[in-house]
Amino acid sequence: MLLSLSISPEAFNRLGELAEAPGKSWDEVISKAFVLYMEAVDASRKGKAVGIAPTADVLETQFIGF
Repeated sequence: MLLSLSISPEAFNRLGELAEAPGKSWDEVISKAFVLYMEAVDASRKGKAVGIAPTADVLETQFIGF
């Protein structure tokens, strides 16, 4: 599937930096971002808070692979 995406030059550059990591690609970075966004929206709709915690032990759900 082909997707056309309109983003700012800054976002484009940041995506490129993330995709340069060993074993990463543009497809993988964008796919992981989409999955994370879907999970955040789902949690928010269930009345849960979405954010960043200082340590993993206080998390209900931990996202790995980043």
